[in-house]
Amino acid sequence: MSRNSEFCQALDRTLKPKLESLGFKEVSFRTCIQPEFLFNRAELWFGASFDPKDRYLSVDLGRLFWFKDVMRRVIVLGDYGDYCPSIKSTSLPNDECFPALASEIRDTLGEAIFIYKDRYDEILAARKNPKALKYRREFFMNLGKEVSVDDVARFAA
Repeated sequence: MSRNSEFCQALDRTLKPKLESLGFKEVSFRTCIQPEFLFNRAELWFGASFDPKDRYLSVDLGRLFWFKDVMRRVIVLGDYGDYCPSIKSTSLPNDECFPALASEIRDTLGEAIFIYKDRYDEILAARKNPKALKYRREFFMNLGKEVSVDDVARFAA
């Protein structure tokens, strides 16, 4: 996925300034599959990706974990929809919807961080052991350890 996509450009224009005002810094890992839009503040990570072929949106807020894949991969465990339920029903029929999506995330980010502080252990437990996921066993077997500060220093570009 291109960091120059319409999706990333909308997030860069609208959401990136909000994340930076809250103390988040953009992170890029060398030789790792990662969300195309990835920011970090201490142990808290924000990640977002959009697959234009399948029109699949992933927006996450939580901690960063290793995940076994064809090559080294990191995932943020914490679906943003757990903090802002309206995101779950967001429809993206075309690229013109991205600015509205970025605005909605920007406008709900403060509340989402508050909920994260209050309920993340419960959200993390549900994400680590997803009952409704078709490939639950495989997901759990491939979920690695939380990414450490040393890992970030070693793999960050």
